[in-house]
Amino acid sequence: MVNFSKKYCAEEISKEPFAQLSYLTQGGQIDAQSFLPYNFITFKNRFEAHKEADLYFQYFKKLKAAYKHIELKLPIQFKDARPLTWLGFEVTQHYSYLIDLNSASHAISTQDHITIMDFNAENIAQLMPYFDKHHFSNEVLQDQLALVNSLPFRYQLQVMYQQNECCFTQLICTKENDLTLYILNEWNTNQIKSAVFQAKCISHLIQNARSAFQFIDLGIGNTYEEMVFANQWQAQCKSYFKIKNNQ
Repeated sequence: MVNFSKKYCAEEISKEPFAQLSYLTQGGQIDAQSFLPYNFITFKNRFEAHKEADLYFQYFKKLKAAYKHIELKLPIQFKDARPLTWLGFEVTQHYSYLIDLNSASHAISTQDHITIMDFNAENIAQLMPYFDKHHFSNEVLQDQLALVNSLPFRYQLQVMYQQNECCFTQLICTKENDLTLYILNEWNTNQIKSAVFQAKCISHLIQNARSAFQFIDLGIGNTYEEMVFANQWQAQCKSYFKIKNNQ
């Protein structure tokens, strides 16, 4: 295993969003992974595979020593999770689907009103009747907003209105210099059970995202229904790991 200097590891790790996740040790009520796409761990510089693997190992070793509760998604390029099991993490494999915007077409045309708004206090207040209907308390939403504001992404709500009533909303996020638009399905109040509405929202994204993005990450893929849903756009399946410590 390659040995990095303590200074080198500290400099690389300090640039990562883990440093902002102290909320996880303050009551443990906020589900940070719902606000993070699976490749949010991106080192500034790329390394040889064995060096990068060691850097991840040292990275998570430090996290395990610092945090009582860790539940996170690993980058899509992380293929061998055995070192994390040696550190005592519970590792599970999950899947997502990528829509290639260079070849995708919108599958559904819709007359419904769809809008995208920032995930902020003003817009949350505007959508409170919808969140009340789905049993999202204002206190929880404010906590989630505080967490989102500490992370290095831009978060937006994609909202569909039908007959002037907000009937579906999903959270999407983007990262600087990343050509993928992420749909954070774990956060959605209506997931695949609202497949028709969600398909309209994704169609809307496809029509409007090509100028700035190359891919849309659906954030789904663990069930047969989700696979069928993703295949509407001939999406490419990608696997990734989730880790959780058992403290």
